[in-house]
Formats: sequence, structure tokens, C-alpha cells
Amino acid sequence: MHVPDKWLVVEVNHNEEKFYRVFATWSGSYLEGQSWRLASRIQSVEEEGDFFLFHNESGSVYKCHKEMYGACGYGAGVLSEIIDKAEGHTVTPMNEKTDWTKLNYFK
Repeated sequence: MHVPDKWLVVEVNHNEEKFYRVFATWSGSYLEGQSWRLASRIQSVEEEGDFFLFHNESGSVYKCHKEMYGACGYGAGVLSEIIDKAEGHTVTPMNEKTDWTKLNYFK
């Protein structure tokens, strides 16, 4: 299970197929530094108190605090590069007010 410091969901459009992925960042420490991950496709989501649990195609789970949606400066820079370098598809950050439990993850 991955528990990021900040997170957001991106919509990916590729060859007329739409799917969603979690973009997660960790602030790190003096020795380890900041890090990020772009999860595999979201398969399902459930709510657990103050968290959303995103279950991904790879079998991993991202436990994301509801109030930590977004990206820090580091994460925003990485995401901007991902968006700019996307070839043959588009990557778009989703609005934080999206109801993740009602999103159709299989389009």
C-alpha cells in the first residue's frame, strides 16, 4: 500500500480510450529527497474515513487522504513534464471535486 503526501487523479486519453491514474508525490527527507509515482490504471475506489483507496491494475493500492489532493511545486513540475512529453495521448489533471466513487473506470 502506498500512502502519498500529495496526490491527484489524471485522465489519460489514448487511441480513443479513456482511463484514470493516480499521480502521487512524497515530500521525502534530507537523506531521501522528494519522489513521485504514476500508478497503473485505476480499477476501483472505495472510501475509508478520511481516505480514498484507489485499487490499480497492477494490484497496488494508493491510500490518499481526502484533504491532500493536488501537487506541491516539485510534483507540479514533474506532472507538467509528463503532460508536455505525452506523445499520442493526452494527460489531464482531474478536478478535486470529482466524486471518485461514481467515476466509470472502464471506458
